[in-house]
Amino acid sequence: MGSKKDDIFGSMRFVLPEHRALYVEHLEDGKLIPLPILEEDEMQEINNMMHESIHSNQAVKVSWWRSTKGTMGIIDEASGWVQKIDTDNRRIKLMNQEEIHWINMNQLLGMRWM
Repeated sequence: MGSKKDDIFGSMRFVLPEHRALYVEHLEDGKLIPLPILEEDEMQEINNMMHESIHSNQAVKVSWWRSTKGTMGIIDEASGWVQKIDTDNRRIKLMNQEEIHWINMNQLLGMRWM
């Protein structure tokens, strides 16, 4: 059983829907983070893995930052194969059986082998 502190609306008899929506939005905003800055060696490792994934057709798990409210955002993850590196638009094409992601290279945070 949760405490009243975790469920402030559960102990109240009447709460306006607008108040609840604002409270839930406030909780969600607390989970947002600014864009993390990678070190040079981390960027080089990601670059090497991208090229190796294309040439060896090996699956990778990619994490990237996605803006949701201005300069604040969340970290997304997806698995698949790097199909293309678009140097003109600075993005990569990550593809798996269900979906295709175009990921901005400036927002890449990590890549690891599957």
